Amino acid sequence: MRSSRGKSIRSSSNSVTMSRTAELNRSLRMAVEQFLTSGTDDVLLRLIGDHPELSRRCAHKYPFAHRIQDLVVRGRTYRVLRCVTCAERLTLEPTDHTCADLGVPLWLVGEHLAYWARRVVKYGEDGPTDWFAFKRLAESAPISELEERDARQAAEAEAEIRKLMDPEGQAGNSFLPIDPR
Repeated sequence: MRSSRGKSIRSSSNSVTMSRTAELNRSLRMAVEQFLTSGTDDVLLRLIGDHPELSRRCAHKYPFAHRIQDLVVRGRTYRVLRCVTCAERLTLEPTDHTCADLGVPLWLVGEHLAYWARRVVKYGEDGPTDWFAFKRLAESAPISELEERDARQAAEAEAEIRKLMDPEGQAGNSFLPIDPR
């Protein structure tokens, strides 16, 4: 009995911590959105001052942990980061360098964000992402269908490459020396 009671106390404590973390994340997200749309920084500055843990990023790597954008708030630069693996937790990391390029958009959330991250891991990136084209793609079909389409296209591309590289195939023969007779 004692261990089950101790376990429930620990479980209850963990859920309270998770709830506080989720609430802090919602507050930070709203403060960042407010700053981006109106330039109002008082809520953002209050959160930064009251919650130094907001500057602690997780150990996950790109693309699961990624930059959203850099903000200059009253002369100080903060990098807004988000981690897909950590329930889309946002962090504000002070930085001396400002990157003018936008990162992954704040509006990309949930299964679409997770799909983007899995796609980057599996297929890589070939340059900057057109986020509005990605949004149209992601909204065009259920994620499972998009993943099937990605896998089918990758398999077709791989088959095409194998065909071109096959020395017995037609394309391979075009590279053989011509008999001068």
